[in-house]
Amino acid sequence: MKTINHNTPVLRSLAVVMLTCVVLFSSFNVSAERGSSWRNTFSDSYIGVGLRGGLAGMTISGDLKTTTHPGFTYGLDLCYMGEMGRFYGFIVGISYVETNFSLEASDVKSEFDGILRYGSYGYGDAFELEAHYVGTTSSVREVMKANIVEIPVLFTFARDNFYLGAGVKFAIPFNMSSRYTVGETSKIIDRVYTTGTLLDDDLALDAGTVQGFDGRYTIFGSNGKMVPVAVMAAVEVGYRMHFGINNSLQFSLYGEFPLGSLSLNNATTDMLVTLDEEELKYRGIANAGSITGLNYFKYGLRVQYNFGLGKAPRSGHPLHIW
Repeated sequence: MKTINHNTPVLRSLAVVMLTCVVLFSSFNVSAERGSSWRNTFSDSYIGVGLRGGLAGMTISGDLKTTTHPGFTYGLDLCYMGEMGRFYGFIVGISYVETNFSLEASDVKSEFDGILRYGSYGYGDAFELEAHYVGTTSSVREVMKANIVEIPVLFTFARDNFYLGAGVKFAIPFNMSSRYTVGETSKIIDRVYTTGTLLDDDLALDAGTVQGFDGRYTIFGSNGKMVPVAVMAAVEVGYRMHFGINNSLQFSLYGEFPLGSLSLNNATTDMLVTLDEEELKYRGIANAGSITGLNYFKYGLRVQYNFGLGKAPRSGHPLHIW
């Protein structure tokens, strides 16, 4: 008579469970090894040293109409990237940037009250009248140069060799100056007064011209009162080439655009160009009462070498290759 072992189903179930556990543990070990291999190939965090170059410009806030011509910018970057997850991280650092750009304005108006002198021409004594003069400067051009310290705070997303960074930058210029060229200024007399009575309100007498000149001024000097911090939105996309276990070389395109301007606290209401009968004076675009802010932007190419640091798994859990 054949004996039936009632423990057989239980033994089979235990065998299935044990086999399943072996397969799962083996799978976890393989995944962990593969994750560790991935982590040792691509650094989790790094210190980066980079060079940048591109174009920069500035727009003007205020009543004066200007045309901006971008100039060149270049700089040196030092940053730290810390990981926040498998593909996410953050970047903080410091950058030194030099940049230049030009601004132009045309038909710049000015005016003053002066003395209109008439000679006797043999018909009596000379006499003087009070007159109102109006001037028009043909063109004004400035080439601005700035030395700037920047502090980036960016969040990054990286997958394989590609990455994206976005956030803000705080731009702190510590030196900003401008070389300017002022064109010829024509003068006319549009009103003449005598003993407080207006003689003619429709005059347009040619009062001659004042020759143009050039010069230089410092925006942070006694005539300029700038709030020297600008906030910019920053974004960059790039590609990384990995070397050895941790290090990488990355190439990126970047753009930085103003969220807040370099504000100008000018108490004066003086015009950009002031003149009298003999002399023409130029205040500078950044110091003109009609200007309320300078909006700084730039874009270009950045090359950076990253020295890998971290070796701990990003999330504290086994890493899996997708």
